[in-house]
Amino acid sequence: MNNRLQHGSVLLVEDEMINAIALMKMLEDEGYETFHAPDGESSIQIIENGKRFDFIIMDVNLGPGISGIDAAKKIINICGAPVIFLTARPKGEIDSLMGDAGNYGYISKLACTMDEIKYMLKVISRSGFNSYIIKKIIVSSDSTLTLRPD
Repeated sequence: MNNRLQHGSVLLVEDEMINAIALMKMLEDEGYETFHAPDGESSIQIIENGKRFDFIIMDVNLGPGISGIDAAKKIINICGAPVIFLTARPKGEIDSLMGDAGNYGYISKLACTMDEIKYMLKVISRSGFNSYIIKKIIVSSDSTLTLRPD
C-alpha cells in the first residue's frame, strides 16, 4: 500500500483471481486497506470472526457454494456493513433478491470502469453510507452514476 492517508477497509469477495488482483491493486493505490475472500462462505467466516470493514465489494456469482446475494444478506445481518455488488445481472434482479436486507449498492460490470468504483467509494466515504443518507448507489448501463436516497 502507498503512503497516502488510508480511507478505510474493504473486503473484496471475488472468485476470479485476475479480477480480485486488479481491484485490490486499484483500491490499495487509492489508500484503502483491502482484504480478499474467494467465496461467500469465507467472507461470512471473516465477519463472524470479528473483522469489520467500512465496505464490502461483492461479486454476485461466486461459483460453487452460496451466492453473493446470500452472503451479503448474512453479512449485513451480522454487522450492517454496506455491500456494493459488482455484477452483470440487471439491477432489478438484485433489488428483488435483496429485498429490504439493508444497505447495498450496485455497479454493472458491463458499464463499470475503475474511475466509477473510485468515485463511488469516495461518495460512500463522505456520506457514511448511512441508510438515512443513501440507500442505493447505482451505475446504469450508460455509465452515469445515480444516487438514490432512502
